[in-house]
Amino acid sequence: MPSLRERQAAFQAELLAPGAPGAAAGLAVYRNNLRGNLALVLRLAFPATQKLLGDAAFNALAADFCLTHPPRDADLHRYGATFPAFLADSAAQARLPALADLAWLDWSVHRALHAQDAPPLDPASLANAPETLVFLPRLSLSLLTLRRDVRPLWAALLSGDDHPPADDNIEQIALLHGPEGIELHELDQTAFSLAVMLASAVSLEDAASHAGDHAASALAQCFTLGLFSFWRDAQS
Repeated sequence: MPSLRERQAAFQAELLAPGAPGAAAGLAVYRNNLRGNLALVLRLAFPATQKLLGDAAFNALAADFCLTHPPRDADLHRYGATFPAFLADSAAQARLPALADLAWLDWSVHRALHAQDAPPLDPASLANAPETLVFLPRLSLSLLTLRRDVRPLWAALLSGDDHPPADDNIEQIALLHGPEGIELHELDQTAFSLAVMLASAVSLEDAASHAGDHAASALAQCFTLGLFSFWRDAQS
């Protein structure tokens, strides 16, 4: 006899499977409601992406995503984390080169707005810290490598202004939820690389060694922007 978990998994698979001829009318209602709700979650999380694609194209891609990437978390604010990567592999990416980057920016803003964040780390707390310390990034922090035209494109789409001209140059940014809302800060290569390493639990000693002569200024930039919330000793 199937367990409760097995029955629940089978029911979820039926809800997310393409509609089959002769399917029970009651199940079809649940299926349509589920897909509609998941598509709405994606529209709320990716507003600029939806405007770039248009309603029809976005809804079609959202429907395909819901079938292949069902939610694994009861908190639907976290649903859609893999949607940018899904879009990067879609046919739409070829005609809209900024699509995936725009989706990553949308998602990072959505994630930052719903993060249960902590205040920035006080640098004074490092006075007697060991060299083996590792930092914990702010929960709202995203470190992104984007086409330079994505930020003005994102703003134009949400405000209804004309799209700016395309720019294939790359920028590296730190996005987080600050005291007055969403903050986006462009980082130089050294500061960005250091931030990525520290946010990945690489020790300060190892990350600073990798950054070389510019480690102090890069670390100061990370602290000025408030990218981290806590530290701990990696050896404890």
